Amino acid sequence: EVAARVAAVNLRGDVAALEAEVAAMREAASRGDIHGLVEHDVEFHRLIVEAADMEILTQCWKLLGVEGRITLTLYDTFVEPVEAAALHDPIVDALRLGKAAAAGREARKHVEHFARLVGGRRSDAS
Repeated sequence: EVAARVAAVNLRGDVAALEAEVAAMREAASRGDIHGLVEHDVEFHRLIVEAADMEILTQCWKLLGVEGRITLTLYDTFVEPVEAAALHDPIVDALRLGKAAAAGREARKHVEHFARLVGGRRSDAS
């Protein structure tokens, strides 16, 4: 959320790199390439963290160790690949408009969406 808020200001509406990653996610999903989808998804989020240009956020991102296999499990289990890219559109839209509060809100919703999916599935399995 913090990274998206700061990135919205720093990017000044220049979301071309983020749009390219979302387009690459769509392309990978259409080919059934889960690994490619994951790579572009991770890159999308890394670009936002880098755009925030805050060392503490960069360090947190690195410490999270966003591993492809973790994301791969998430997509393979909880999200249809063809829907994955669309989940990033509201973040890009807010960043394009330079709306810091909206970008933060959309980033939080994005993370919370996945948390609910994973949490709900774990609860169902118990």
